[in-house]
Amino acid sequence: MLSIAFAFLATSVAEQMAPAKKGLLQCQSPIDSTKTCDSISRVTQVSSGSYRFENEILIDADGPVILLERAIATVQGNKLCETVRLAEIDKFAIFINGKPATSAERARYRANIKEKFAPIAGRAICTSVVPDEDGLQTVEASISGQRLPILDYTMKWVGPNDGWKVAP
Repeated sequence: MLSIAFAFLATSVAEQMAPAKKGLLQCQSPIDSTKTCDSISRVTQVSSGSYRFENEILIDADGPVILLERAIATVQGNKLCETVRLAEIDKFAIFINGKPATSAERARYRANIKEKFAPIAGRAICTSVVPDEDGLQTVEASISGQRLPILDYTMKWVGPNDGWKVAP
């Protein structure tokens, strides 16, 4: 049994991201009964050593408030890694109840996000996808090489036309 678990841990990034090549999307923290996700990511391989993530992220259930982010993650062993850059937050599009946020609203949300991410600015966040027993996957996280299980979350691959959405 342990050999199977270790085999999953050693899965290459290409194997972890294989469903994306079939057009599937990552649904983070899925709720099957409502077909909702805390975020949805479209993953595209850019090169043998990098992947582009186009993320739609729920940042506030009131509204709801959705942030759109694009990021490039690089392959490091069996993980995908990205360095947190606070300046990138100024490029994020923000929508409230499906409509673009006003300048003041964008400024407020961006300032809040920067404050939350300031302690890890300039540090690498790395993740790997590990299958769970119940058919979901766990995205395991580390910051600057230190494994932080508190940042782990469940994820499942979903079809783009299957009715899944980012919502509270």
